Amino acid sequence: MKKPDVEEGPSYGKGTGTPEEDSSSTDDSIVVVSSREPPEPEPIPSKIPCNVRSTTVKLLMAVCILGGVAVILSIAFLGTATPVDFFATKQDPPGVEAAEKWGTDGNNGLDLEILNALEDRWTPYFEEYVQLWGEGTPDSLTLSTRRVQVDPECSPSFGRLKVCNGNYGLQQDWKGINLSLKQDDFIVWSVSKMNDSYLDTSSEDEKKYTMCHEMGHGFGLAHTDENYSNRNRGDCMDYTLRPAGNLVPGQFNHDVLAKLYGTTTRRLLYTELFQDELAQAIDRMEDSQSCDDAHCTEDLGGGFQLVAHKLKVAK
Repeated sequence: MKKPDVEEGPSYGKGTGTPEEDSSSTDDSIVVVSSREPPEPEPIPSKIPCNVRSTTVKLLMAVCILGGVAVILSIAFLGTATPVDFFATKQDPPGVEAAEKWGTDGNNGLDLEILNALEDRWTPYFEEYVQLWGEGTPDSLTLSTRRVQVDPECSPSFGRLKVCNGNYGLQQDWKGINLSLKQDDFIVWSVSKMNDSYLDTSSEDEKKYTMCHEMGHGFGLAHTDENYSNRNRGDCMDYTLRPAGNLVPGQFNHDVLAKLYGTTTRRLLYTELFQDELAQAIDRMEDSQSCDDAHCTEDLGGGFQLVAHKLKVAK
C-alpha cells in the first residue's frame, strides 16, 4: 500500500513525520518511532592558539618569580617585606652646614679628650671606635681618652666628650643620644649615652653601630640619612635596620670633619652659673614628649644652645 504524503520535517526514526503525526496516522502500516535523542552538537574548537596560551602562562610565571625575588631581596636587605623600599633613593647627605663645631686653636684639626664613663662591658666598643674615628683619612681628629668613674647620669665636662651607658628606660624613644652644649655656635661640652634598656637585648652589631653613631655626633656630625628602609650608605651616621652594613665612620664623614676643623680657630668661654636650668633642659631633651624629633635644639640664653641628636627606635 502506498504511504500518505506528509510534510518533510526532522526524522525521528523510520517514520517520516513527527512522533505525534506518526502515532495518529490512520494509515494501516506500522510506524516505528525511535526513542533516540538528537546527537549532541560538536564542541567548538578553542579560538586561542596553543602558542598564545603558552606565552601567556610563561609571562604570568615570570611575573610571579620576579615578585618573589623582590620580596626575598627586600627581607634580606631591609628587614621588611615591602619590595619598593629596596629601590628607594638614598637621601643626599648633609654637608658641613648641618654639622656642629668644636672650637679649635689653629688649622691642625680637632684635639679632643674623650672620657670613658662606661661600665667595663662597654669599653671594648668604646676603644674600637675611638681608634676608627681617630685614624680617618684625611686625619682631622687627635683623640685622647681617660677612664673615669662610671657615670650613668653622664655629668658633662667642659671641653670634653663624655661617653656613658645606663638603663634610661623603654619609655624613651632612643637607643642612643648625644647632647651638646653650644655657646655662640661652638660646642663647649658633649655627652653620648647608650640606652641599655634597648641595647642589652640587641645584637653585637647594634651595640657597635650605636657607639660609632653617638661618638660621631660628639665630634659635631649630623645624620647622613634618616630613612631606615632605604639602602645602606655604608657609614654609621646613616639610620638603618641592618647595622652590619653601617659599622664604620665612612669616608664622607671623615671629609666633613676635615672641612670642619682644618682652619677653625676659637677661644672657648664657659660659665657654670646656670647648672639647674641646664639640668632641666637636658631632661627635656631626653624626654620624647618634649623632643620628639631626631634633632632638637633649645636656646638657653646668653649665647648658649643645647643640641640633641637621637638614634630613634624604628617604628
